[in-house]
Amino acid sequence: MNWTRSARMGAILFAAGLACGLGSPTAAAEPPSAVVRAAGEPYVGITLRDTADGVVVGWVYPGPAGGDGFNSSLGLRRGDNLDAVYLGGAVSPDQRRPIASAQAFTEFVASLHPGETLSIEARRSPESDPDAAVPKGGPGGDVTIYSITVADRDKWTGTVGRGLGSRTIAAPREGEFEAQILSLAGEVGVCTPPGGLDALLPYFARVQDQSLDPNSLPCVVQAFRRPLSVDAVEADVAVLASRAAAGSHEHIEALVAAVLDLPVYDGASLDAAMDGLDLGHLRSDLEELVAWSRSDVSVGGEHAEDQIRAIRTTEGRVGPYLAFLLHATDTMLEWEPLGRVYSDGQPLAQLPDDLAGAVTGDVLHIERFPNGTIGIVGGPGANRYDMSRITDVYDVGGADTYTFARSPTSPAGGNHHIIDLAGNDTYEGTTDFSGPGVGIMGVSIVDDRAGDDVYRSSRSFTIGAGLFGIGLVIDRAGDDRYENTGPDSGWSIGVGLYGAGLVIDADGDDAYLGEQLTQGVGGPRGFGAILDRRGDDSYKANGPNFASVYGTQGVYKAFSQGFGIGVRSYAAGGLGAIYDLAGDDRYEAGEFAQGCAYSFAMGLIHDMAGDDVYTGNRYGQASAAHQAVGLLIDDAGDDHYWSMTAASQAGVWDQSLAVLIDRAGNDSYEADGLAQGSASMQAIGVLLDLGGSDSYAAKGSARQGRGGGNRYHFDADGVLSFSALIDLGGAADTYSGDRENGEVMATGAAGQPSPADGDLYGLFADR
Repeated sequence: MNWTRSARMGAILFAAGLACGLGSPTAAAEPPSAVVRAAGEPYVGITLRDTADGVVVGWVYPGPAGGDGFNSSLGLRRGDNLDAVYLGGAVSPDQRRPIASAQAFTEFVASLHPGETLSIEARRSPESDPDAAVPKGGPGGDVTIYSITVADRDKWTGTVGRGLGSRTIAAPREGEFEAQILSLAGEVGVCTPPGGLDALLPYFARVQDQSLDPNSLPCVVQAFRRPLSVDAVEADVAVLASRAAAGSHEHIEALVAAVLDLPVYDGASLDAAMDGLDLGHLRSDLEELVAWSRSDVSVGGEHAEDQIRAIRTTEGRVGPYLAFLLHATDTMLEWEPLGRVYSDGQPLAQLPDDLAGAVTGDVLHIERFPNGTIGIVGGPGANRYDMSRITDVYDVGGADTYTFARSPTSPAGGNHHIIDLAGNDTYEGTTDFSGPGVGIMGVSIVDDRAGDDVYRSSRSFTIGAGLFGIGLVIDRAGDDRYENTGPDSGWSIGVGLYGAGLVIDADGDDAYLGEQLTQGVGGPRGFGAILDRRGDDSYKANGPNFASVYGTQGVYKAFSQGFGIGVRSYAAGGLGAIYDLAGDDRYEAGEFAQGCAYSFAMGLIHDMAGDDVYTGNRYGQASAAHQAVGLLIDDAGDDHYWSMTAASQAGVWDQSLAVLIDRAGNDSYEADGLAQGSASMQAIGVLLDLGGSDSYAAKGSARQGRGGGNRYHFDADGVLSFSALIDLGGAADTYSGDRENGEVMATGAAGQPSPADGDLYGLFADR
């Protein structure tokens, strides 16, 4: 197949048409480590930790041990003590090899070969606690022998740790605040002590560099390499996003290409990348990965092998392919002049028998393209379009209804191009992997020029979504409503996974309503975003169908509103973003939302104007967990931030970075613990407020420039976290507890009984 062939005018003929239990997000992450790159190397899928209780099982992965993270189909469990191994599976005293450390186990496994049998001797102590942040073993317990057939590592590992391949990522430039933060930190003496900021910053770069992925995004890598200059990393994206928010195809393409680090389109490179690829098989595997990710942050279940194969298949392919699709979006512009030619169609076109039911209402023209796809020019009245049978629509007006259903037999694979000039229209996705602006293995675009429109679906992967493709919803005017709710909802309203999905709304007071994985979500090599240019908008992602990750009554899982997520231990995540350029806006969400990220991803909200209100829960309003970056920037207005439970308002956990920057206004912050510039477990959390008379209220000791403990990685790495609340407004601010207006001080204390239990190092500065 010649992948360099140009897409035909107007119709969306792309590759799809050419091819006939959530783990506890607060459980301790294993230290990231580079996976073996060569096929034929041994793999058993068990990681260990050296603890005070001995060598303890940390994770049990899918593969030869049949793991789901915490448990194994063999019976092995996280928190079990692993005492010895047996050569070749022979359970005899002379074959027994005691295991004194996690490294000793790693070295032993490296000496094996796929197909060999490994037997391990484990105990489940009465004191075992698999759910502890650091898994706990202990003395005693019956000994059990488990036998595992060693597998090929290449089959069961993802792309994390495989390096960037031929890609390079530019060094990050210095941001606006780095020098000032370092100066204040040096002034109070938290840079140079053992494990202080001077050690933590290069440590962050190492965490990222040893886990580089062929699909790592530049914004994530640069943030880890220069954490205190993450504002400069975001500023480059913000410039492009602000331009793209007007709906220009040129600026949209520039934004997507920059965020996803796409190569310049080259036919020969595309042919080489796509050679031998079965797109139908890849689509099936990717859809399985999406379905699993609605309830889990890693791979697993009976289709774990398919999920891993999807991740690995993208390696070296997704960049060239998306570059081709982005290049092909230019041909979409050719549909409009063709539609315009027939917009006064006289007489009305007669609908042939084979299109009966595909469209109702006045039809001005029918265009049959050589590949079998169909374009319709619709009249000024109320039309109804079945987009499982039509690829292209140019509608001149009226209150129209567009319905979408998954259509794998369609010549265009369900991809479409719609231009609607006027009317209060309804766009509805009726099945998973369908809906307005859903680009799967191709490109889909909805361009609605006027009217109060509704975009609705209760299914998964709908409304401005890209899966190994590009999906765009561009709405240029009107008070619009975007809905994705119900028990089957998710991955909707500006989401991308190995692709880009954008919702661009240029004007109007708009409402965005969802529950989980919605409103700007970026998965692996994905860019999902809402760009809202004007209006007083409301964003909600807060139940009732997805219960709290932590079992908290009355609280709901969100994973939304500028949320980036990877596939933990298997694939680096993407960028999920909301850029709101004007208006008094309202954001409401449950857990993990509002500039939040998980597993080598970035999530952000940048609100550029207005008096805004942010209401959230655990892990929100600039937060992150397990090697990720969360960012919230508000440029102007008297804003109110309210969050409950823990880890919010630059509250961050486990080798992650969270920064909240409020540039102006009289702002108020209310939160519980680990909040308002508070980091734990080798993390960095910074809250910067640059103007106004502000008020801060939070609970506990981990708050307002003071962090939490650091047990996860201290014994291995010897570094501590950095927490900071810096208010530079110069006005009269108020704080809960013992903080004072006009004060600059170090926070935190050395830990007892070990340094790992301490909450060093922190900075509070009000100037």
